[in-house]
Amino acid sequence: MNMKKLLILSLLFSLFLPISSNAAEILTDTEVYTDNQKTYFENLYIGAGRTIVDSQINSDLTVLGGEVLIKNKISGDVFVVGGDAVFEADILGDLRVIGGDVKVSGNIVGDLFLIGGNIDLQNANLLGDVIIVGADVLINSEINNKSKIVAAKVFVNSKITSPIEITAQKLSFGESAILESNLSYYSPQAFIKNENSQINGEVVFNQIKNIQDTSFVKQAILNITSFWLVLKFITTLLIAFGLVYIFKVFSTEVSMLAIKSPAKSLLAGILLLVFTPVILVILFISLAGMPIAILLILAIMFISIISPSLVGIFIGSWVRKRLNKTADYLVDFHSAAFGVILLTIIQFIPVIGSFISFVLGIIAIGAIVRYIRVSIFK
Repeated sequence: MNMKKLLILSLLFSLFLPISSNAAEILTDTEVYTDNQKTYFENLYIGAGRTIVDSQINSDLTVLGGEVLIKNKISGDVFVVGGDAVFEADILGDLRVIGGDVKVSGNIVGDLFLIGGNIDLQNANLLGDVIIVGADVLINSEINNKSKIVAAKVFVNSKITSPIEITAQKLSFGESAILESNLSYYSPQAFIKNENSQINGEVVFNQIKNIQDTSFVKQAILNITSFWLVLKFITTLLIAFGLVYIFKVFSTEVSMLAIKSPAKSLLAGILLLVFTPVILVILFISLAGMPIAILLILAIMFISIISPSLVGIFIGSWVRKRLNKTADYLVDFHSAAFGVILLTIIQFIPVIGSFISFVLGIIAIGAIVRYIRVSIFK
């Protein structure tokens, strides 16, 4: 990562530094190294060009940077956005990674969610569900829970004992591959099998057309590795971070308005879009109304900036509850991070993805308008 990108990343982190130390610890620098003599008991957030985590962390870890190496046990969830990411330690929570080259070789107790270019599962112990989107994916680790893989090339060289679904241009099984479960795969060609591979489960082959350069997989990889998309993703995530920690009441109440009455919020958002231009024209006609018009424009710009983060917060809370991850709608950084990831993935879906993102954004804007109205007139 060059200095210009690092500077932008550091500046984005600095926007949200005024957070109480008992809630989280934030480290930013060109290079961050956490010593193995220290143990972190609070959530740890790191933004750096190069990060090496050799400390035991008894909470959650979030890392944004160029190169990331995790060498010691993490008791909570881990979320990483980086160029190269290597995980050599045990992770007791979920592991979510968006990166270029990703290598996992530790024990992953929670769910595994990976988006990257080259993904290597090397002698890892995967105890949770697995979702992978990549270019080249190497599975050299036993998989014991349901998994889905979307990639250009997938090479399986391990034992799989749970149902697996694979979409790939090319699927191959190595000499150490043992398939004990059902396989459903989508590919333009039948899989390639080593003579020593053991395919014991039921295989369902769904033949599709060749994955072209404009396909979902390659477009997703190109977008994820695009610096500006990553910058947008990081910005949305950091704003969400600030909202859930600094403006907790605001983000919680707006999220509940969006979740519990999305139709009303959608209508409020549409009405704002329809009537705002008319109101601005009326205000600009008179000199007395111009300052109000300018303030209104600034307010709308501010709402537009934070609305994607609010979308991430409320859809993350909604999906986590639906997946029985939480008893109630929980507004926290885990929900926000999960929601921002989902929102990013939704935008990859051709045609309908942009429409869904637009509608969700209008719902978020409408929920903000409703919150302001309730706050003024209550």
